[in-house]
Amino acid sequence: MVSRETLPAWLQPAFAGLTQFEQILASDGVTRGLIGPREVDRLWERHLLNCAVVADPELGLVSPESLVADVGSGAGLPGLVWALVRPDIHVVLVEPLLRRATFLTEAVHGLGLTDRVDVTRARGEDLARPGPGCPCWSVTLDLGHPEQAPWGRRRPRVQCLCCLLFLR
Repeated sequence: MVSRETLPAWLQPAFAGLTQFEQILASDGVTRGLIGPREVDRLWERHLLNCAVVADPELGLVSPESLVADVGSGAGLPGLVWALVRPDIHVVLVEPLLRRATFLTEAVHGLGLTDRVDVTRARGEDLARPGPGCPCWSVTLDLGHPEQAPWGRRRPRVQCLCCLLFLR
């Protein structure tokens, strides 16, 4: 059982928000088909904590004030978890499917994250085109394997991508 006391000290301030997100995933996430019903009992250990640990400030993988793009955000893992545990970063959830983007928008509002999380309904490669207005991401998350990335095995032609993490 996860409690505020069992969390690392840096995660304890985010406990209430993480608990609220767990409830959103266990209810709306399941009914909308974003989380499998068998995942509900292991949301904390398998999803929330696994996503949060990568954002640990001590690891230094995500600098303060970073602009983070979670490409193919789906249910908001890891993007919404990062936004909850790192109030010093801004997260853009990039999701092409309307039903998922709608879920994410509702979750962002429900979690009170509208000041530092944006939902963009788009494909990752559409945002990775050089030109005016191209965002300079500090960190880009793509949960697929590198060979399944939207740009295939090629390197992105984008100069503004500073770091591309592939998490699985």
